[in-house]
Amino acid sequence: MLRGSRPGERRGGRKRDTPNRRTILADRILTIGLDHPTASRRALLRKLAKDRTLPADIRMAVAPKCFPAKPAQSRRTGRQRILAGVRTTEQPEAKAGAAEKSEGADGASPNARPQVLDALFGIVQEITAAPKARRRAALKIAEFLLPKTAKKAKALPDEYGFTVNPHLAAHYRDIELQVRSLENQPSRIIPANAEKLRKLKARADAIRRRLQVPCPTKYGYKQVANDYFRLLDFTGLRDEKIALTEEWAAEEAHRKVRFDVFATSPESVAQRRRQELQDAERRSYNRGDRGYFYPPPLSHKDQNDLELLRWLYAKHKSNDEPVEPEIHGCHPFLHESPASDGNFYPPDSKLRPGP
Repeated sequence: MLRGSRPGERRGGRKRDTPNRRTILADRILTIGLDHPTASRRALLRKLAKDRTLPADIRMAVAPKCFPAKPAQSRRTGRQRILAGVRTTEQPEAKAGAAEKSEGADGASPNARPQVLDALFGIVQEITAAPKARRRAALKIAEFLLPKTAKKAKALPDEYGFTVNPHLAAHYRDIELQVRSLENQPSRIIPANAEKLRKLKARADAIRRRLQVPCPTKYGYKQVANDYFRLLDFTGLRDEKIALTEEWAAEEAHRKVRFDVFATSPESVAQRRRQELQDAERRSYNRGDRGYFYPPPLSHKDQNDLELLRWLYAKHKSNDEPVEPEIHGCHPFLHESPASDGNFYPPDSKLRPGP
């Protein structure tokens, strides 16, 4: 049977005093560089990719740097190229650029060009160089072959206690914009677009379920209205094809996800359900004023739901005024008293806590 970790017990991850992937790769680079002091950069990279002493995941990361995909070449003959208006002779600058591009295709990037890698491998292969310098050069090569992944942005709670990752909020905003664009197009009835719309909505729902609702004592109807009107301003700017600044885009994403999470929370759904039942009840009471149209009265189940929702979620006049529950004579909990934990239990329930 699984159990939780004890205080001070370490589980998972890399064990203490175990070298990481870059350290292992740097050690092998130093060894191979000394064994082959005259080998070229490409030869050394190929030896690293085929080295059985390295773990498989490291070799899989090094292999794309050693064996790049060759660019596709045109199969047209010289006559066809002349007829198509393509020059058969290239300028020396173009040749130099193409040679540098093909030379850098084996894994070079703007931060690690082929000349830089050649210099680093030269330091590693130099026997007379200082050990610390050779070690630093090997670590730089290992860092290029195994680049560091960017850390996730920290999600700090706002003034309403709502926490969301900025990248996740931007992703959710982009999904909602795609949903809005697809729903406003006549081609939404096409099966491919309908399936795409369904997947986008499912992804948005999954993101909302992962997030926690803002603190209800701080984020009330006044703050919801502020977010709503601010989002309308951003929508107007987008409709007018006005580019949003980076600060505005981040603010729009944060307000959008916060507003939608609150709107889809259980309390908001219950409040809307209560309003719908109250409107139906009012229409059924005033059915005599509508001539021959008689709205049907509420069913017994809807009446019980309305009474329970009136007691659980009373109308909020403002965020500062306290709200008292509306208790009616037919309320199911009218003559019941809550238990010590504040909840209601049936008389014969075994879950009721003791006094």
